[in-house]
Amino acid sequence: MNTPRFDYQRYLLAKRTVDARSFNMHVWNSLEKALASASHPLRVLELGAGVGSMAARLLDHGLLNRAECTLVDEIPENLTVAKNSLNAVDPNVTQFNVVREDAYSFLESKRGEKWDLLIGHALLDLLDLNFAIPRLLASLKLGGLFYFPINYDGLSTFQPEVDAEFESKILAAYHRTMDERVVDGKPSGDSKTGRHLLTALPAAGAEILATGSSDWIVRPQHSTYPADEAYFLECILLTVEGALKNFPGSDQNKLKDWLEVRRTQLANAQLVYIAHQLDVVGRYRG
Repeated sequence: MNTPRFDYQRYLLAKRTVDARSFNMHVWNSLEKALASASHPLRVLELGAGVGSMAARLLDHGLLNRAECTLVDEIPENLTVAKNSLNAVDPNVTQFNVVREDAYSFLESKRGEKWDLLIGHALLDLLDLNFAIPRLLASLKLGGLFYFPINYDGLSTFQPEVDAEFESKILAAYHRTMDERVVDGKPSGDSKTGRHLLTALPAAGAEILATGSSDWIVRPQHSTYPADEAYFLECILLTVEGALKNFPGSDQNKLKDWLEVRRTQLANAQLVYIAHQLDVVGRYRG
């Protein structure tokens, strides 16, 4: 079976419909309520902005009227897609600044600037919370808001069940790759980011206004997958495969067989995927 390559921009675009079903509406409504009472114009910072999916969602819901938004991402191809998708926005209503830079480098270079709203969409589970949270919150004005949706929280499952014992070993090893990930010599990731945020944020001076689950549930409907979600699922399999390739203790032959079965199920519109995540919104109290 031919395996497609991982096109990161296509993955992020395919993820839009998955995320749209998954965002926790209690958390989203709490964000809307908090923004309704905020002073304008808003200064909004999104780190790891990707292809602009969250900015587009906020625009569609009227939450970025009279706002100055800075989108930061270190991948130029992401920002090209983001700029194209936001190109038609009236600059008299919402201004967008797109910056190619690493999140930490950006925060360091803008240490004196403060924002009203900080967004990290599907970002924090790629970072070391002990290092990241104080630096991220320091970018906010006192009383400023943060919105951190789609934080992985330690549970993935594929259905229908295939060799449950081996699959539990695969997923345990997959979580270890997150927990042991090192980028530029520093820890970078946590397979239980969602639950750890609930203590890390208050410890850094934040008040959590709302939190709730935002599980991804991707399943076939009428013998096909919605939108480009079959490609999204292929990217999940590619991610597991890439993480476990040559990972100590993993049985590469059995992994190959497992992937073959899962890809056959995907091709036949039989594969179901669930990932447990949490959304959080709150204020920085200092």
